[in-house]
Amino acid sequence: MISNLLKPLLVVALLMASPASARLYITEFMADNRATIEDEDGDASDWIEIFNSGDDPVNLEGYFLTDAADVLTRWSFPAVEIAENSFLLVFASGKDRRNPSSELHTSFRISSDGEYLALINPDGNSVVAEFGTKDNPIPEQFEDSSYGLMQGGGLTPTMFISPTQQARVLIPSDDSLGGGWTVQEFDDSGWQSAQMGIGYDENDTYSQEFGATGDLGNDFNGVNTSVFIRIPFEISDPSTITSL
Repeated sequence: MISNLLKPLLVVALLMASPASARLYITEFMADNRATIEDEDGDASDWIEIFNSGDDPVNLEGYFLTDAADVLTRWSFPAVEIAENSFLLVFASGKDRRNPSSELHTSFRISSDGEYLALINPDGNSVVAEFGTKDNPIPEQFEDSSYGLMQGGGLTPTMFISPTQQARVLIPSDDSLGGGWTVQEFDDSGWQSAQMGIGYDENDTYSQEFGATGDLGNDFNGVNTSVFIRIPFEISDPSTITSL
């Protein structure tokens, strides 16, 4: 099966740092790891990255990671320390390994369909860092794509591009455009008009995901494996955004 789907884009606005008293963050995670990081068994397990933004080491013994808002003590850390301004990688593999001298593995995996993820204080009640809520879970995750926030920063996810937004697309036959097509002033009036989502599928696996004229079908064959897509969007206050 040959299939590919260009999903609607989630643009994440990363704002200023959280209060100084908060030192531990879940900075990044991957819920559908296929070919990025392998664990000690050679498996491409899901993973979670914890960051200590403080000036002193933190012993994580007694802290918890969970993927369920109603079960905050799902997996507890052993006596492992994160140095100041340092990261710790934990595999969310379901293998449940807590040897401080080796890789750490949670007892759960992260659902790529979207769920809750949190780091919990040793009291078993207080949330240190979280993504999503019980009623508003993390959005759907995609293969080999991580989700997170910048080092030491807070996060406000904002959808600037709607799932059915109009776009302009071009399957380039050569590289004559270079990077010029990415500038705001570029004239794309001669490009094909399409509605998100955009992609192709030689079977019908993703056919229900394509928007009007979004299925590029056989247009790729013998031409290119990539497509240029230009989608207009507006940001009301650019000063609040440090990264897209």
